[in-house]
Amino acid sequence: IDESSNPGTAVENELFSDNTGALIFTTPSSFTVEQGQAFDFTAGAYATDPSGNQITSFNTDDSAYNIGLAHNATFDIVYSFTYNATPYTRTISGVVEDTIAPTKPTITSANFPSNINDFVATGNAEDGSTVEIFFDGVSQGTVTSVGGTWTFNKTFSFLQTFDITVQATDAQNNVSEESDATPVVYSPPTLTRPTLSIDNATAATWTNQGNPIQISGTTDAGSAIVIKD
Repeated sequence: IDESSNPGTAVENELFSDNTGALIFTTPSSFTVEQGQAFDFTAGAYATDPSGNQITSFNTDDSAYNIGLAHNATFDIVYSFTYNATPYTRTISGVVEDTIAPTKPTITSANFPSNINDFVATGNAEDGSTVEIFFDGVSQGTVTSVGGTWTFNKTFSFLQTFDITVQATDAQNNVSEESDATPVVYSPPTLTRPTLSIDNATAATWTNQGNPIQISGTTDAGSAIVIKD
């Protein structure tokens, strides 16, 4: 038996004695497969008859592996063939590893959608990854990507203009590239000029208790109204 640590190549050779000569059963010795990746388990696996011809009944059963297996999951690949009515079988074990960094996350929106102080940013990143948010390179905290989408909220106490970037880290601490920067420019909304009416204008005198002045008007919802005398 000749063994090597390179998975996916013909590294394990074994001779079997048949009444017509020697058979060679060649398979990989082990597998390390990147999580979520397809893999060709037939590469480097074959059997030859005493004349050196490949045996056509050679079979690879890779049903135990699928791209949904998690990090550190194990699986078995079964190789088999039949020659002169005699079956030969070998089981090779494999393990799933996650060594590839998440793809570079994206920012789909970054603005103040409903309130001049409430900032919301959304984007895409690898499902389950931790997304760190940066304003001008300074970390603002992290959120989790759910179903490939992340959302970040922040309330500002003063006006700001900045570049936002994000970076994703998966469960195995593989870190992605930082996203492209998205500029955020604070633009205060244009408010509608308010209206004003005195509801009890027919009264000749107003007092702070017995007959307080009553005023009303209209403007944009959610805005703060300053009353000036």
